[in-house]
Amino acid sequence: MEKLKEFLKKCGSELFSLIFAIIFLGCGVLPFFHYDISYNGVETSANVSFYNIVTGGNFGNHQFSSDPFFTMCFIFFLVAIILVSLIFILEITKKFENIIPKLNGAILLILVSLVIGLAIGKPTYEFVDSDWNSIGGVDIDIVPLGFTIELICLFFMTICSIRRTFENITFNVKDLVEISMLVGLALVLDQVKLFKMPTGGSVNLAGIPLLIIALRHGPVKGFIASSLIFGLLSCLIDGYGFQFFPFDYFIAFSGYAFAGIAFSLFKKYLIKDNPVKSNIYLVSLICSLLIGGIFVIITRVIGSSLSSMIFYGYDLKGAFIYNIGYVGVSAAISCVCDLALSKPIQMINSLYPVNSK
Repeated sequence: MEKLKEFLKKCGSELFSLIFAIIFLGCGVLPFFHYDISYNGVETSANVSFYNIVTGGNFGNHQFSSDPFFTMCFIFFLVAIILVSLIFILEITKKFENIIPKLNGAILLILVSLVIGLAIGKPTYEFVDSDWNSIGGVDIDIVPLGFTIELICLFFMTICSIRRTFENITFNVKDLVEISMLVGLALVLDQVKLFKMPTGGSVNLAGIPLLIIALRHGPVKGFIASSLIFGLLSCLIDGYGFQFFPFDYFIAFSGYAFAGIAFSLFKKYLIKDNPVKSNIYLVSLICSLLIGGIFVIITRVIGSSLSSMIFYGYDLKGAFIYNIGYVGVSAAISCVCDLALSKPIQMINSLYPVNSK
């Protein structure tokens, strides 16, 4: 019994992830959507499984193409399963134990994005599906059994991954209070629009406190604060719809964590035993802000461009030009403001140090 408890404690997350993955793959043949089609006065209906949506298929004399968004999600899912299997093997064989948390971190984004993607899959599928809408009236309904089973499997896989990834991450009261205050400040600054774009998006200064969180508390807590907490709250406040969260918020705001990654590396290899008030520390702080600003521009352009292509029908060039016009400006302004505050941030880190890794 003790050996079983020890095994589950060490490998339980990966084991249960693989079990739910097998259930997901096996239930992929169950009806996922139900279609009622009216064409030339003839009404017909059909059930379409998850695999039909991924690969495309035929309905009578009519052929429908695969849904690119579901296909992308399924590819991510297969990649995640390979990573989970690799982690499980490494844990059993007790090899490369020091890289296991990093591998778990790699599958976290994949699984969370997949769960969110499938949760909004129905409106996304209706938007991109023009094959059947051209033949007449098409009513699309979710089949509760297949849809629910797949979402439950993905949900528990995500929980296992999150639990394994963040099992060594702790928040004390000071961390929670400071991060909450900075996220609150970011939400306020997010509502102060310097200017708005016609179909959504704006230039604001919300990135200033988000970069500070990543610098002071490290990349993991910075990611949680920016992509998950701030991203979700900002999405709800903006009111455009939860279907935009994976791209315009979750992916877009993940770039702030790179400032924390850069600063952690500088502290480990460059700053070392140098005091917080040293010039080396200040230079490392400035370089981390610059690196973080560059990655913020990259992730926000990628996330917002994907959103523009999927939901607004932009091509890649049009989506890039539209989003770089405000995303790049917004990220650059926030980065410049943080650079101007680098000396005060250094003083705060000296007076109120945070033990982050």
